[in-house]
Amino acid sequence: MDELMDDMYSEKSVFEEVHELIDELKVLAKSKEELTHTNAELKEKLRALKGQNEGLDVIIKRTKEEFEHEESRVEGYGSAIGDLQDKKERVIEEINRYKGNIKIVEEDLQNTVGVKNHLKDELSQVNDDKEIVVTKFNEIQNVLNSIERKKKHIMPKFSEYDVILKQVHKAFKEVESKVSLSKIMHNYHIN
Repeated sequence: MDELMDDMYSEKSVFEEVHELIDELKVLAKSKEELTHTNAELKEKLRALKGQNEGLDVIIKRTKEEFEHEESRVEGYGSAIGDLQDKKERVIEEINRYKGNIKIVEEDLQNTVGVKNHLKDELSQVNDDKEIVVTKFNEIQNVLNSIERKKKHIMPKFSEYDVILKQVHKAFKEVESKVSLSKIMHNYHIN
């Protein structure tokens, strides 16, 4: 009888453990879903930044070409010194504007590289978190498999106990029936 009680308490703790594991699986599934969503957002941001980076490369190339073109125009003004001074000032303004643009673009490129590196770090962290979640999921799956094996081991004992209990119940019914018949016979003889 003590074995039966121990098995019942053991079954209860197994069921509690299964319930706790199911709760953990739900939390892990939600965490996985959130990480997948975050990963998709980060990939989209990275794609957008790559597009911006390519656009900035085109602007830099065009600006450098224009800068080089303007420099060659300045060299070709040797014959017209009077006009050269006016044109030179305009060219210098344009060059300064282009240099300002180049400086802004270079700063944007540096910022883009910083953001890109930050996104790579975040992506790496997401991948690390994903590995942790997958590892935890596998651990839980192993525990569930262990519980399933324990359940298969315990269930035949419950079937045996059920058969024994049915036999005991039948024996009690037979005794009860005999006791009732004996009382009736006893009362009949007394009267």
